Amino acid sequence: LCDEGLLTEVRTAAACAYASRVLLGSRTQEITKVGIVGGGVQACWQLRLLGAGVLPASCRSVVVKTRSKKSAEEFMERMKSSSYAPDREWKFEHFESVEDGGEAFHKCQLIHTLTPSRQPVVSAGDVCIPSHSHDPDTAFLHITAVGADSPGKCELDPDLMREANKLVCDSIPQSKERGEFQSNEFGEELSELGSITISPHESNKTYFTIFDSSGLALQDVEMANLVSHNL
Repeated sequence: LCDEGLLTEVRTAAACAYASRVLLGSRTQEITKVGIVGGGVQACWQLRLLGAGVLPASCRSVVVKTRSKKSAEEFMERMKSSSYAPDREWKFEHFESVEDGGEAFHKCQLIHTLTPSRQPVVSAGDVCIPSHSHDPDTAFLHITAVGADSPGKCELDPDLMREANKLVCDSIPQSKERGEFQSNEFGEELSELGSITISPHESNKTYFTIFDSSGLALQDVEMANLVSHNL
C-alpha cells in the first residue's frame, strides 16, 4: 500500500488510545482535561481517536505543549479550521499560560506525549501526582508516551516514572533498546499491555499509570490487512 504514512499515523494513535482506555478502565468517564505534548500530525490523530473512543463527550478541554508558543498556536489554528467537524470541538489552552495560573498539566488526568525529544518534556513538577494530591483516594493520572521510538530518545523524566505505580509497554524486549524504559532501573517493574486485563475494581486502585509505545511491526501488518480487505 502506498499511503504516504497515513496508516502509520492512524495505527499509532489507535494503539495509544486503546492502551489509555485499557489502563484507565471505567475512570475514562471521569476525565475532564487532557494534555498533549507535540503539535504535529500525530497530535491531530491522537485527539481524534481519544475523542472517538476514550473520552466522555463532556471532555473536550486540552492543554497543549509544543516547542514554542507559536507552534502551539499554529496547531490550535489548524484544528479550529479543520474540515473535520470533531477537530473543531476541542477547547485549547497553552501549557505556559493555562487558566489555573500556569500549573502546567496539573488539572489533566490523561496526558499523551508525541515528540522525538532526547530530553524529558514532562517532569514530576508538571503534573499532579495522585499520591501527592489533596484527595489521593480519588485522584488519578495516566500518561501514554509514544515519541521515543529509537535509542536515546526520551520524553518523561525518570523522577516522574518513579512515582508511577504501574509501568506498561508494548514489548519488554524492545523496551530495553528504545522508549522510556531503556534504563535497567525499570526493567523488573514492566508489564506488557497484551498481558494485562484490568477490571474496574483494579483500575480504581491504580492511581498513576504510564504506558510507553515504541511501536510494533505487527500493528503495521494488521493495519494493512484491515485496509486491503476493505478496498
